[in-house]
Amino acid sequence: MQVKLLEQDNEVYILAINGPRYQKERAMRQRKLNWLWRRLKTLQRQKLTRDQLLLKLGGAKKEASRAYSVVKVRLPKTEEEMQQDGFQFTLNKEKLRDRRQHEGRYLLHSNLTNRDPV
Repeated sequence: MQVKLLEQDNEVYILAINGPRYQKERAMRQRKLNWLWRRLKTLQRQKLTRDQLLLKLGGAKKEASRAYSVVKVRLPKTEEEMQQDGFQFTLNKEKLRDRRQHEGRYLLHSNLTNRDPV
């Protein structure tokens, strides 16, 4: 574990970087994202009405939790579009990159100040 003290605006913050926690969080996110990707492909192959799709997507969102935020889902606006095109989904690489940078890193606010307590 690495710890750094950061001083800003007469406040002290602690940046904690935990290597094993980083690996664990990355594995958890990857497992959820893989599950979500397979589920979306399954839903894409099914012949569903728009309302049925919305319900199933809501269930997938609940199951995938935070992994759902790195996937962009384009829903059809009408039932006719649903029958023609279905729905599309892509990976939001920018958000995924941002998530990876924050895994295993915690910024903690300290009750210490950068002045001498005396």
